[in-house]
Amino acid sequence: MADNTMMYPTEEEARTRIEKEREFQADKWGMQMHDNGTWSMILGEEVGEMSEACLREIQGNGLTPGMLEHQIDEAVQIAAVATAWAARLIMKRNHFNQELE
Repeated sequence: MADNTMMYPTEEEARTRIEKEREFQADKWGMQMHDNGTWSMILGEEVGEMSEACLREIQGNGLTPGMLEHQIDEAVQIAAVATAWAARLIMKRNHFNQELE
C-alpha cells in the first residue's frame, strides 16, 4: 500500500464525488464502449467546460463560492470520464490477453 502522507486531506471527499458521478453516468448512459477517439472527444469536452469555468474566474471579479463549486463539479466530471475510459482500456487489455492465452 502506498504511503498516504502526501495526500490532500480532502481526497476522500473527491473520490466519493467521483464515484457518485460515475454512478450517475452509468445510470444515464450505461456501459460505454467507445473507441479511443470518441473517449478523447468526450474528455476534451469536459476539460473545455473546466477551462471555460476558469476563464470566467479570470475575467470576472475572482473566485466566488458558487464558481468554486462549479469548478469542483467540472473537475469531478473530468475524473469520472477519465476513470471510465481507463476502465474500458483495462477491459480491452484483459480481453486481448485472454485471446493470446
